[in-house]
Amino acid sequence: MIETARRWTSRLLPIVLLGLAGWVLWREFRNLSPAVVMAEIQAWGAWRIAAASALTIFSFGLLAAMDWMGLLWAGAKVPLRVVLLGAFCANAFAHAVGFSLLTGSAVRARLYNPHGASLMQIAQTSLFAGVSFGLGIVTLAGLSLLVSPSIGSFGADLSPGLIRWLAMLLLATPVVYIAACLWLRGQVTLLGRLYSLPPPGYALAQIALGLVDNAVTAMVIWVLLPTGFVGAAAFANTYVVGAIVGVISHVPGGAGVFEGVVLTLLPNLSRPTLAAAFVGFRLIYYIAPLVLAGALLVRSGLKARKPLPANAPPSGPVQG
Repeated sequence: MIETARRWTSRLLPIVLLGLAGWVLWREFRNLSPAVVMAEIQAWGAWRIAAASALTIFSFGLLAAMDWMGLLWAGAKVPLRVVLLGAFCANAFAHAVGFSLLTGSAVRARLYNPHGASLMQIAQTSLFAGVSFGLGIVTLAGLSLLVSPSIGSFGADLSPGLIRWLAMLLLATPVVYIAACLWLRGQVTLLGRLYSLPPPGYALAQIALGLVDNAVTAMVIWVLLPTGFVGAAAFANTYVVGAIVGVISHVPGGAGVFEGVVLTLLPNLSRPTLAAAFVGFRLIYYIAPLVLAGALLVRSGLKARKPLPANAPPSGPVQG
């Protein structure tokens, strides 16, 4: 009975959240003129676009570092150039398609397996990256609440003391994880999968990489907003809630769900300005990397199928 309820909940929740997001977007943007949004985009200037692009590149570099550490922890020795390509393509597709563990593992298997990484090691790497994201977003939520004790429009309904307790509770999560890595041995179940806890040093790296990556991703949108439009920490609070709901929804990229949550939490801010920032974020952080990753995967596949010259040495180990 419980399993049936869980299965139906997992099927219906994305539909319900996507429906609510669609209603919120219609309510907020139904009277919005495309010309007004385009004027907001034109007001960015080259430096805002360059800053958002640089932050996106930095974010994907951090995601590659997660893959690199995950492979090392899993015992796979994959060349760094392959990790850079594999992590970029895996995350570009996972961001856009959704179901990040499944999608990311499939792309990683395509690129890492020929270099000696087993399917089990690839699965461990994907889970390592997923845990890093989860730890990072929880840590960012705790820190941003300490700096700016409000959650969008709901800040006025919560006492500062309660918000501080919530922040400390969130910040306790990475501490508990490090303690578990220090004291526990063997495997635990995380995200519905068996996961071998890494040493404390790896755990600290997971938290640091996840924290900085989530903060950088939030700033991709924030730099597209006018100066003084909303504080960085206050925006990080709303970003965290939107990102978490987007992940839970299983909607590809949290499209619509993320935007709906942010709009709900920031009801008093200019809709054309936010709409323009959402468009820029989707283009710079999702669409452009997805197109580039697709081209790189096609190129990689064509290169792998290219026949060797007749006098080329064998690529495999020499048998004695």
